[in-house]
Parts: sequence; structure tokens; C-alpha cells
Amino acid sequence: MSSYPYILIPKLLLDFMSKQGDMSDFYVRDKMGFKEQSLEAVCEANLQLLWKRLYQLVGGLVTIPAWTTLCHVLVLLPGIILSLAAIKGFLILGVFGDLGWLMLTTCGLGGMALLWFIVHFQGSQSLDSNLEHKKSIHNPLPEHLSNVQKNEASPLNSNSQKLHRLKQLKLTLYQQVRQPVGKSDAPVGASERTFREVIEQHFDSLCVQTQLNFPVTINAKEYAYSTDFAIVFAEIGLSIDVEVDEPYDYKSKQPTHCIDKSNDAIRNQYFIEVNWIVIRFSEAQVVLYPHSCCKTIAKVISRITGLKRFDKQFVDIPDLKPTPMWTYRQAKRMAKARVRARYLSCRSF
Repeated sequence: MSSYPYILIPKLLLDFMSKQGDMSDFYVRDKMGFKEQSLEAVCEANLQLLWKRLYQLVGGLVTIPAWTTLCHVLVLLPGIILSLAAIKGFLILGVFGDLGWLMLTTCGLGGMALLWFIVHFQGSQSLDSNLEHKKSIHNPLPEHLSNVQKNEASPLNSNSQKLHRLKQLKLTLYQQVRQPVGKSDAPVGASERTFREVIEQHFDSLCVQTQLNFPVTINAKEYAYSTDFAIVFAEIGLSIDVEVDEPYDYKSKQPTHCIDKSNDAIRNQYFIEVNWIVIRFSEAQVVLYPHSCCKTIAKVISRITGLKRFDKQFVDIPDLKPTPMWTYRQAKRMAKARVRARYLSCRSF
């Protein structure tokens, strides 16, 4: 917890993404230049590599084709017979049979090694050909025809996959997300009123709610958490708590949202345990780069749902740059320097 935006994903959703084959990390700030593969494809490739490595390790005694094992047995059998004959010759002839024993042993072991190498080389080739044959079964068409077929079928497959993902997400979240109890009368921050207009501009205004109330009990005392903004997709159950963190109270100058205080950490833990996503921005980010903040929210939504519904409107909007969080002492210095007054006077709404 060192910089804004700070994003927390509930374990329930992380497990869902893992099952869907999305293993990327949310904290890699969207540098997604990797090639995505399904878990099944990765497992199949790893299994094939394991078989090949195992074959090379044990010298072909354990292979996929049954006839290869039989060839190795037949190769080893003459070597074993010659070795036994050499031992027997040594025992019968004694010291005078050293030369004969040495010749028999050399011929036996040398012949066995030569035959083993030939069969091993052929078996390795047969294993590679089997793997290539298996690939050809999955893709029997010529490459150019296969690519055409994939291109024609990709929109249908893509839409059906997205629909399946949304259905699975809805089942995953069903009755697992805590619902608010009315609305809170907590005071609204200076920047929150104008930031709401920007959020509603990019997202459906019906999805955007404010000041939702969540009663909690801490150490036998009754409290209530209030959301700055909540983006709720009721049709699938996805709920996002968007918070705007000020370094200090504008009137009293008292520090707030300090990383060396536990208040925010306890609050974050509550929301992720009731399966809400938490996204925290600094007030400076919301004031100076409100559209980039909304782009961050859109990326989180698309990564969870698999939909690119909101991404198109952010093509020309730059990514949000990280802003360091502050300690209690740093917030005191920020209050003394009247930092909030400076960036609030530069608001770009």
C-alpha cells in the first residue's frame, strides 16, 4: 500500500479469474503485452514436454509407443546374455581366461550400447513425430485455410465466451455481495461533487451511486461505513467502491487516510470480505486527472467481466500516473503548505 490508485480485489473474484484462465496481476498497472493462453493449452503443452523429458531421462524405457519398449528389451537381452557368458568364461578358465573375458565383456557392452543408441534415436524421432501428428489432428486443415476458418468463427466464439463468462460471474457473486442499508448523511468532500459528473459521463448514471451506508460493529461498538462512490452492476452483482482520499481535513487541518494509521486498512478489509472491489484515488488525481481515473475503473471492469464496453471512450485518454501515499507526518506538512488549496484551484473538470 504505497501509491494511488490502490486496487483491492476480493478473493472470490481472484479465484473466478484464475478459473477463467486470467492469471494476470492487477498491480502490473496494465502493461499487458503478454500472450494469453487458456489453462488447458498450457497444461497440454507442459504434459507433452514432461513426457519428452522423461523419455530422455530414462533412456526410452518408458515411452508412449508400446513397440519402442519392446525394442529396448530386445536390445538389452543380447547384452545381458553376453555379459553372463563372459562371467561364466572367467569362472571356468580362471586367470588364463582374462583375455577372453575382456573380449566378451567389451563386445557385449559395446554391442549393447550401439544397439541401444540406434533404437533410442529412432524412438526419440518417433516420439516427436507422434507429437506433431497429435498437433495435426487438432489442426488438420492447411494453415491458410485454418486461419480463414478461425477468422470467420472468431466473432461467434468470442461472443459466446463472453456470455458464458458473464453467466459464471453472476453465479459466483450470487448472494455473496453485502448490500447497503440506506444512505449515509456523511459530509461530501469538496472534489466529490464535481467528480460525480465525470463518472456519470463515462458510466451509466443508473450504476453510479453515492453515500451508501454499511453498518458495522467494531469492538462491540456500532459504526457505519459510507462509500464516496459505488458503481454497481445489479444484473451480474458486481459492486465497486470508489474512494477519494484527502491528505487532511480542509477546515481542521487534521491528517486523514494516512498509511501509518489502521483506519483505512480495517475499512478495506471489511469491503473485500463482503466481496466489494475497492479502488482508492488520491484527491489530487481526481481533481487533476478525472478522466484518467475513470479509465482505471474501466480497466478493472473489463478485466473482471471480459467486456470492452467502456474501453473505447478512453483510447485517447492517458493512463493515470501513480501518486505516493502519505504518512501522518507528511500529511501535517501538506496541511501547513496548503497543498489542497493549490490543486483544487487547478481543477480540470
